Amino acid sequence: MGMVWSPYAPAPERNFMTFRPLHDRVVIRRAEGELVSK
Repeated sequence: MGMVWSPYAPAPERNFMTFRPLHDRVVIRRAEGELVSK
């Protein structure tokens, strides 16, 4: 997960933890969008 997170997550780990649910939703939506577009 660290590799997926590093480009998106802010440097401080507390923010990293705070934004985790939001980021997960963004990734899920992107994955769904890619599947739909294909």
